[in-house]
Amino acid sequence: MVRQNCFAYDSLANGCRVLIKRDCDNCKFYKTANDDEIEKLNCQLRIRRVYGMSSKEFLESRRTNEND
Repeated sequence: MVRQNCFAYDSLANGCRVLIKRDCDNCKFYKTANDDEIEKLNCQLRIRRVYGMSSKEFLESRRTNEND
């Protein structure tokens, strides 16, 4: 079954943008667009709480550290 309300569903390709298979049964990545936004916000809040910076600053600092 294809779940068209998943954040990874691509209507142009009529399937998943994340995985190769088009069957959504038992997919561990399935989540609605709303669930995806909530998860992103929770990640941003955790980065702010743990590292004291925005997620953008955090990602930039990680890129800088990897290039050194």
